[in-house]
Amino acid sequence: MDKHPLLAGYHAGDNALDKPDNYQGNKAGVDYESFILALEEGIQMFNERQDRATEICQGKLSFNQAFERDYAVAEKRWATPEQLRYLLTLHEEVTLKDNGTFTLKAGGEVQGLRNRYEAYELIGTSTRKWWCVTTRTICTMRFGCTAWMEVI
Repeated sequence: MDKHPLLAGYHAGDNALDKPDNYQGNKAGVDYESFILALEEGIQMFNERQDRATEICQGKLSFNQAFERDYAVAEKRWATPEQLRYLLTLHEEVTLKDNGTFTLKAGGEVQGLRNRYEAYELIGTSTRKWWCVTTRTICTMRFGCTAWMEVI
């Protein structure tokens, strides 16, 4: 990929002493669109190269051919919309205090202080022996940005 014509003059060589003849030192760099185009073409060429000596390609196929062959017969399972929503919620492991309060790092800090939340439903849950770590409970909180007052 570093030898792609769109990147001519930007390749800095293999080390600090090995600069190609067309190296344009101290230049800002290639523009984003050219870099992405060269990257996509490089990846495509890499995946289409025949006779890959791997267990999957068996010395005959390219990575693309092996993928298409195996993907065609693979059982495909897709996540439900509910599972996708669950995966997209922010989550963080927190220590739950006896009074049902916990702090999250998710909102950042202001003068060393974090966001503190209180959930009435969680008051007293740290007394359960099977969850108890000294006097605090470790649990995972999920934060839904549109339903931040609801228990998820």
